Amino acid sequence: MQKKSPYMRLGHGFTLIEIVIAISLMSIIGLFSIQYLARVAQMNQAVVAPKALVDEAKTAMEFITREMRVAINTPSCGIIPGTCVTGTAYPAITFDKYLETPINTLRKDTNATAVKYSFSSGVLTRTSGAVTTTLAANVTGFTVTPVSANFYKIILTLAGSKGENFSLEASAKPRNITG
Repeated sequence: MQKKSPYMRLGHGFTLIEIVIAISLMSIIGLFSIQYLARVAQMNQAVVAPKALVDEAKTAMEFITREMRVAINTPSCGIIPGTCVTGTAYPAITFDKYLETPINTLRKDTNATAVKYSFSSGVLTRTSGAVTTTLAANVTGFTVTPVSANFYKIILTLAGSKGENFSLEASAKPRNITG
């Protein structure tokens, strides 16, 4: 005679049909969950690339406008610095900037003369003395346009690796013009 376990005598447990139904339901729920998670990951990728582009453009534009606001002379426009003509777009701008006196020795760049922002070959650079710094790569356009006396409109356009484009526009008015 076969001995039955105490659980079998009480009738506890699942039948084969209940187990199959439970596995089927879990599979369907799992399938939808995986599709949802895949869609979330795809959306995350779609947001991350443009965000990096926007951050790079904002950082470069903030740097340019902050320094232009402390210019102590009327900026020169163009790759070869010359007089700025109102309404003309230029790919570069050069100016001298204000530095406190005495100069703070913690500054990385103490050169305040001939600060130049220029765009060439897809790169926006800042040159000050012998130091050239890349502010943004993947640049498709950079223009500085004098709007009126000592008021400048700056447009920076970047293109991402996945075809996304971002344009940022700002204005700056030097506050410390002495000449």
